[in-house]
Amino acid sequence: MVDAGLGGLQPPPINAPAGSEQPVGVQPGSVNVLRVRVLIVTGGAGSGVFVYSPSPGPGNLVASLTAIGGTDPFGNAYGAGLNIGNQSGGAHFGVAPNGNVFISNAAGQNLIQIRPSLAAELLYDGTPALGNLIVAMAAASGVDPQGNAFTKGVQVTSPALFKVVGSGGQIIEIAVASGTPALFLITNAASESGQATTFASVFNALAVNEFIAETIGGPISTGQGDHVNVILNSAAADASFNAGGSFQYGNGSTTIVPLSWGSSGLIGYGLILGKNPATGTFATPATAEVLHFVGGANSLGTTFGVAWGNAGGGFANLAFWITAEGELAIEGTITTTGTSPNNNVFTLPNASYIPATSRRIGVVTAAASPGSTANLQVASGTGVVQISNAVGGVATTIGISARFRLSL
Repeated sequence: MVDAGLGGLQPPPINAPAGSEQPVGVQPGSVNVLRVRVLIVTGGAGSGVFVYSPSPGPGNLVASLTAIGGTDPFGNAYGAGLNIGNQSGGAHFGVAPNGNVFISNAAGQNLIQIRPSLAAELLYDGTPALGNLIVAMAAASGVDPQGNAFTKGVQVTSPALFKVVGSGGQIIEIAVASGTPALFLITNAASESGQATTFASVFNALAVNEFIAETIGGPISTGQGDHVNVILNSAAADASFNAGGSFQYGNGSTTIVPLSWGSSGLIGYGLILGKNPATGTFATPATAEVLHFVGGANSLGTTFGVAWGNAGGGFANLAFWITAEGELAIEGTITTTGTSPNNNVFTLPNASYIPATSRRIGVVTAAASPGSTANLQVASGTGVVQISNAVGGVATTIGISARFRLSL
């Protein structure tokens, strides 16, 4: 019979159970493959998708997808979200419901974490705890759940190393060891027994004269074992000394400082060689000799002519010497001692001071009336130094500052 009130359908049999959603089943005899278009899992604690291998049982849970963490009927603990691997203290990969990603090692330590809420990827040295965050790559500065602060960008925390390795085995290392930041440049050459380094150290720490030293260390070769350093020191905290630097040479047992510099200028120690551009050979650079004052200190026997002497009155006395460049220098201020001066001022002591050819240079004459320009002459044969065209018959004062190349 058809009941019109049921839309033309037949009424249910008397005492028939109410209809309900049918569970998903696997047809007997199949290869245990379940194909569905949509899989919906509902429910609270204990519900989710669980994967076992080789069969459901204690220790066989290899993956789970749940909204709430818990323990399955076989005693396997599982976490909320997607977890793949051993969740009972072993290696596994997990994605929490809030999007955080955790990767654990065989000891179950979440060494690698990706936390979108912190915009950071974090790497720990063992179980995450305060003080063992060693690498952080973050879009913003922050603090992890253990209290480790990190800065925006890439942060590597001691004792970890930041290392760049080239295709040929070359290495750049950045590290902080015992409070000293350092950079190591390693070529891995066969002759390299020590790498080039640069590091900064604090001396007299916390004292009033604390200062910082930057050391740039050169590489060491297996053949010799010596090396050179450049030391750059800051000023003392209490300004008791200024900033400065030095070059160092060391051979394992001895350290030599051939050159240093600072507020006082450049200071050399020991042998300093210069290159002769004409020959290409190296030699100790010449230095200017002491001043020889005519008729005075270090005179080498020179005396003034009968009509000349030093002007005095605070003006420099007449002197001559060989410069570091090998030139004859004559400087000073002289004046006549009589009204009719003889031209000869003095005679150079020996051939080392006499130029190869005679020379003449203009000098300024200050005369009572009128002023005129006189000439200083040096004779090549005799070494006589003369003044020509000096004003005669009156007192004459002449300032001299001349340089002569001896070989010309």
